Amino acid sequence: MKRWLKRTALVTALLSLPFGLTACSNSATGVDLNDDMHHDSSHSMPITDRQSFALAMIPHHQQAIDLAELAFKNSSNPDLLALASQIQSEQAAEITKMTAWLDEKAPDMTMTMEGMLSPEQIFTLSNYNGALFDKTWANFMYLHHMGAIEMTNRVLELDDKDLADFGREIISQQGIELDALAKLGK
Repeated sequence: MKRWLKRTALVTALLSLPFGLTACSNSATGVDLNDDMHHDSSHSMPITDRQSFALAMIPHHQQAIDLAELAFKNSSNPDLLALASQIQSEQAAEITKMTAWLDEKAPDMTMTMEGMLSPEQIFTLSNYNGALFDKTWANFMYLHHMGAIEMTNRVLELDDKDLADFGREIISQQGIELDALAKLGK
């Protein structure tokens, strides 16, 4: 319990920082990590219940799964590939759980939410290989996870204990993955 509280405090502290970290380019890759990142509130939708959370988070999780697939094609780094496999597995299971909340509504898979990559960034990343790919992928996925945590924090304020518990699980797991991504992105 103490470990979870520490991690939640760390993630909360990270989220309270301005996104100044993302406003600079990655000099090692020459890629502007902030270029077209969708982490501002203008790309948000109100999250008021399970259904609205699922409608927002499913496209976000699907992009993470797609980025993991890209890692399998463009990287040979065993640590990165293990993390990509973990992300893909966890987020696919979470999509399955959230799909049950949609009452036959279909999420807009073209919607962009906090931390999602633009088509241009995905195209650029898909043309990288080796160390350049690994570093850029880790940095992009780090920002992607931060966006998911920002979105998920909204469910903690809702009057739905099960949804809040699910949100805490997402925040905790992605917090652990942020540590690994930070190491890979150096």
